[in-house]
Amino acid sequence: MKRSREIVGLPVISISEVANCGQIKSLLVNAPKKAVDFLIIEREAWYAECRLVAFADIVGIGIDALTVDNAVKVSLLSSSADALELLKEHVGVIGTRIMTKRGNLVGVVSELGVDPGSGRITGCEWIPAGQDAPAGVIPIEQIVTLGRNFVVVTDHFMDNLRSSFGGTSTAAPPSYPSAGPAVETKNDPLKFFEQQQRQYLLGRKATKQIVASDGQVIAEQGQSVTQEMIDLAVRKDKYVELTLNTGE
Repeated sequence: MKRSREIVGLPVISISEVANCGQIKSLLVNAPKKAVDFLIIEREAWYAECRLVAFADIVGIGIDALTVDNAVKVSLLSSSADALELLKEHVGVIGTRIMTKRGNLVGVVSELGVDPGSGRITGCEWIPAGQDAPAGVIPIEQIVTLGRNFVVVTDHFMDNLRSSFGGTSTAAPPSYPSAGPAVETKNDPLKFFEQQQRQYLLGRKATKQIVASDGQVIAEQGQSVTQEMIDLAVRKDKYVELTLNTGE
């Protein structure tokens, strides 16, 4: 099993040519399959098109590199209709809000577990609402739906919570506060949770520098989070990164 952060950043090495084909930028999730179908590779230059490799074409994922048979396995993003469709769906999972089937918001996803052989998602690391550290891993069997705005889990997912990816079930999972019962958020649960999450971020300190794709600095390491910073992060599509990189 591999965490997504153990895959992102790896160089893609062609075995035949013994050549570096680029560096993994992100994972492209197929939500209905609950699997990673493609890996997107960093642009060679700011004006160049992104490239990708299909998970099925990967020979292996090691500690230091991801390998493919030859460089032909790395193709332009625009050449794959399936990849473009997944990109359009934009199911990122990490940073997505978690909701039970009964409609209770219970936190966010902070990490993914991926089977390196098949690309199947094995589980999601859970940060409870109002907390700043993971409380365990929700196994894929307890995940009903992976969506753009919500990851829907079973109502009793905490009974099957695991201590880590690949770990055993926790003996006695504690009860964590929810973001509020469904009756309180039925009008607009997404807006309610966003407001609560933003309020939680205010005043916390960035644990790393957050930089937009155009080079604009959103937050410096150690800087306190402000409303203006949050608004800028949202506009620059860096809100999830800001959320996952703050501390007391």
